[in-house]
Amino acid sequence: MLSRAAAKGLRGSGRYLDEWIRKGLLAPPAAPGLGRGQGGRAKGTWSEEQAEWFEQVAAGRVNKVPVPTLCSLPVFAWLVRGEEVVPLKQVRRAMATWASANRRAGWGAARATAREIVAELDHPAASPADRKRLADLVAYSAYQGHVDENVLLAAQRVFDPDGRGRWRGPSGMELTAEDYVSWVSRQLAIRAMLASPRQGDLISDEHFRSARLAFGAGLVRYRSAQEASIADPTISDRFPPLAPDDVATTACLGVSMLLEFALRSADLPAFREWVEEGRGLLGRFGDEEAFALGRADPGS
Repeated sequence: MLSRAAAKGLRGSGRYLDEWIRKGLLAPPAAPGLGRGQGGRAKGTWSEEQAEWFEQVAAGRVNKVPVPTLCSLPVFAWLVRGEEVVPLKQVRRAMATWASANRRAGWGAARATAREIVAELDHPAASPADRKRLADLVAYSAYQGHVDENVLLAAQRVFDPDGRGRWRGPSGMELTAEDYVSWVSRQLAIRAMLASPRQGDLISDEHFRSARLAFGAGLVRYRSAQEASIADPTISDRFPPLAPDDVATTACLGVSMLLEFALRSADLPAFREWVEEGRGLLGRFGDEEAFALGRADPGS
């Protein structure tokens, strides 16, 4: 493994191997027992799949890609290839590393997030002063890691300035300003759970596996919607082509969002349908074929 890293330009004592295992960038080496009467364990080894991802992580570190960003690489491999390639224990560690770094955003990132949110909520009748106040409050909330109690009122003044009960979003999935602020608050909560030393008690293995199944079904559904949007210019901007790199680099965020749904699945029948759809895809195609960016056609 060290020679592979050196080939990518990463040199040093190799202490980073232990650090990467702790942070979920690499699985612990498999070290089977030597058998009855032999004592001890065999020398630890990694699978070829782990070695491939290790090389990508090593190249990323050479290029100074932050560790939390690189955590999405093994998580993405788990999503599309399963626990035989990336054990769930490694996924949990990677998600904890990512969540710990993302519970609070730097001020520059917080301001950028605020601008995006205001653009999403903006109403033509909203005043510049209300827009600025919302941007300031959202940036402060992202920076502190919790939603300021004044954000909802500010969001409503920008989202629905004339108080007519405005909704936004596609039919059947309309959102109010309150819905959006609640979602932001829940995401901060799920990141706190992922970063907690008690993560295993707060989020079960079944929650993770349900999130993965829903991810597979979601990719297949998105692919179908994207193909349909080609014939309908009015919705084509909502379903741009899905690039593998885009999914791979945002895998931790995607899993965080799906875990939030998994934890509330008793009240979300639509999420349970996605899980069962993903389970059916696995049964018919296998891991990589079913989840490879929606290439598998459930109707074929």
